[in-house]
Amino acid sequence: MNRKINNSFNLCIQEYNFYKGFNYCSELFDNFYKKHFNIKDDIKPYTDLIMVFLYNKNLYKDYSWDPIIHSFRIKNNKYVFDKTMETIIINKLIELTQKYYKLDTLWNKELVNDIINNYISSFNIKKYTKDTIFKDSIIFFKNKMKDVYDYYCIVRNEYIPIIIKNFEIKFIDNMISFISVNNNINDIINIKIHPTRYQRLLDLYNNNNNNNNIFFHNHLYALLRRNRTIFWQYQVFYGNAVPHNVFEYYKTISSDIYECFADPFNCYLDKYYSAFYDVDKAFGSLGSFFDNPPKKGFAIAHPPTEKHFINATINTILSQIKKYKIIYILGLPIWPDYMKTEGQKLIKKYNKIKINKEMILHTANLDVDINITKKYYYKYELYIIGKHKFNIKSLEDNINKSFVI
Repeated sequence: MNRKINNSFNLCIQEYNFYKGFNYCSELFDNFYKKHFNIKDDIKPYTDLIMVFLYNKNLYKDYSWDPIIHSFRIKNNKYVFDKTMETIIINKLIELTQKYYKLDTLWNKELVNDIINNYISSFNIKKYTKDTIFKDSIIFFKNKMKDVYDYYCIVRNEYIPIIIKNFEIKFIDNMISFISVNNNINDIINIKIHPTRYQRLLDLYNNNNNNNNIFFHNHLYALLRRNRTIFWQYQVFYGNAVPHNVFEYYKTISSDIYECFADPFNCYLDKYYSAFYDVDKAFGSLGSFFDNPPKKGFAIAHPPTEKHFINATINTILSQIKKYKIIYILGLPIWPDYMKTEGQKLIKKYNKIKINKEMILHTANLDVDINITKKYYYKYELYIIGKHKFNIKSLEDNINKSFVI
């Protein structure tokens, strides 16, 4: 079996096992977490937790079915979290719980009393100080989070991957299937792919594999299965977007331009970074932005609007511009001061363009023509970080002329 066959073969088996293991763990964990914190809605905390790890610097490279397994170390034949990862997990769970109880919207004077009453009644809190209730809730939730964290570690060790020796991938009527007769498996991903989307993925694959697409459907299954597993509650694969005007403007200046947070479904440039390098690299991904950030030219970064990602992105950018001749265009949400991260405070001195208007967005639905657009309200700040001689007013006018992303 040659190397390419073996790689695509192992990747498909890995993704099937990840899908089964992820669903197993997520159901157990989500139910435990929600019961522990009196949560009744379907908020998918396990999915949000895994998202925290996607752009993390890999501390450990051993993994089987789980894309975050490198955040663990093996002790007594069990996976346990590295201490840094333990802190991140607990902090993320606290943030999720605060959001569920709307404690992140205490600035809303019309709702503040209802938010506080709901919070204190849910946990039978007798004493509290209104002005410090947000910070106090962090301490309160952290004390309750130990049981949830311990359970998370236990659940991770309960799933045993299935040994699969033979299978086939079928792509019929826009549905892709992973079939193993010997294991009684028929995993059908019932997802329609519009011909223009299929062609885009095929083009990316051919460009990265010398037009040899004999294993394309194996890699397509791995790509779709990973994304559909992680983003199971969504019917589409949404990425974060920067206006295409920004890409086009910098493409006129340099051919060395990178997209820092993208994926094979929504990348605009040929040079892009993404979360799932193991399944994305066949489609041209350069890997995680944090593992090997660009060192020259221009880089456009629009990280997920999660505090951990934002801080990590800003710290990486500030480190890179000290060492290399590179310019970053960083897109960040316009948040009130009390919600801003430590990283956001570090970049106040840099030029920025505020965008607060309706624009046209190319939809990310896989079953829709890639050229179809819809209206979307875009409220962001674009920072220009690095040594440059641009006329900021001219750049701002150019970006706002025809807002299409």
